[in-house]
Amino acid sequence: MISMSTINACLPPMPHFSAYQASKSAFDAWLRSAAEELEGVGVAVTTMYLPLVRTPMIEPTKAYGKALAMSVDQVAVRVGRAIYKRQTFVRPWWLSPLQYITLHRRNLRDYSAGRRGNDADR
Repeated sequence: MISMSTINACLPPMPHFSAYQASKSAFDAWLRSAAEELEGVGVAVTTMYLPLVRTPMIEPTKAYGKALAMSVDQVAVRVGRAIYKRQTFVRPWWLSPLQYITLHRRNLRDYSAGRRGNDADR
């Protein structure tokens, strides 16, 4: 089973993408939990965390016209490789550093604005 997810499921929440990001993140969390059960009955599970892909779905959004995006052929190659190698996940090499940067940038912004979680009270 291959789940086509988004890099946004691995990043902190972003304005204007709440419904998209929440639905992708929820399905991702469910599938990661179900993967253990599915593998127990012989179903291999792979999640593809993709950046923007140039498909007809993004054509109406003018901001995406000149944005960097993967082609569907590039995605097809990665899907084939994931199947062949039986990978559990596929994501761009730059996603991990981006996760680190966005997490710490958000924490710094919240701290600077005086928004602290319960740990700050200790």
